[in-house]
Amino acid sequence: MMHPSPHHARAAAVLGAALALVSLSGCAAGSPEDRAATRSAAAPTPSASATATPVPGIPDSVPRTDIDSRAAPQGAPAEPPSRVSVPSLGIDMPVEPVGLAPGGDVSIPSASHTAGWYRYSSGMLDRSGSIVVVAHIDAWDGIGPFSKLTDASAGTVVELRGDAGMRTFRVDGKAQPQKAPGSLTSFFVATGPARLVLITCGGTFDESTGHYRDNVIVTATPIDG
Repeated sequence: MMHPSPHHARAAAVLGAALALVSLSGCAAGSPEDRAATRSAAAPTPSASATATPVPGIPDSVPRTDIDSRAAPQGAPAEPPSRVSVPSLGIDMPVEPVGLAPGGDVSIPSASHTAGWYRYSSGMLDRSGSIVVVAHIDAWDGIGPFSKLTDASAGTVVELRGDAGMRTFRVDGKAQPQKAPGSLTSFFVATGPARLVLITCGGTFDESTGHYRDNVIVTATPIDG
């Protein structure tokens, strides 16, 4: 059982003060063989689709704040998760905090078997806002566990672990929006009920841009409120 944290006010202020848009790019570091295997083994079957018009070569956008990855967040720090697991799908990964890369993109760990917690999102103890965890679908280390997110269904249990213990969630939604400016904005929020947001890439690999054309997004609600 988790308890409220003073971070929720800090998170609301940081994400609520979005000044521009940055990209959630990547998911293109794997070899052609890895990408072919990923497309075969994890062909996406989304339960919901976004209607954003795709813009070739322009990756997804999320709210950017006035605090970048080189500066420590202000106020009480969030409680970071250190591991994410989806037992029924065989997903069990270490999680490390990530921020914004110098170019303005959300940083994603280079290894597909390591996930990143977006440290400007809500933390494990927060009772409001999105707790955002991202990972590559494939990379230099092969096909990543998040390639299995396409198999998540309503009710699937997701677990986050950290120094404070474990928090459990149940999947309540899945979407596969095409990459376009603003297509991820609604998933990066600091208000409303707490929810876990898991994001990776999916869909067709676009050789001309070096990226997958879609994102696979799974949302989950805390079982403990």
